[in-house]
Amino acid sequence: MKAIIEIQGKQFVVSEGDRLRVSHLPQKAQEEVKGIKVLGIIDDNKGIFSEKELEKVNVKAVVIGEEKGKKIRIFTYKPKKRYHRTLGHRDKLTLIEIQKISK
Repeated sequence: MKAIIEIQGKQFVVSEGDRLRVSHLPQKAQEEVKGIKVLGIIDDNKGIFSEKELEKVNVKAVVIGEEKGKKIRIFTYKPKKRYHRTLGHRDKLTLIEIQKISK
């Protein structure tokens, strides 16, 4: 069984045991993730998308840890003015594991 979920405005297709990297969440390690919205269920090649049936569906996910994303380098310059600047940025990510999808 697979579920289509939404966490912080981003959608993922997950099944039990999957691990995801999502934007930084306020929960600490070994805590349950809150705010998971179920958008659909795919079970035996049959999709369930009605709101009445999705209210009964529960997806349980637990925070495994935190890490930093890939470094992004930003280079700006102004031609003929001798101006250049290099900046960098790394997003904070949270590792989560989908433990249970129940109807």
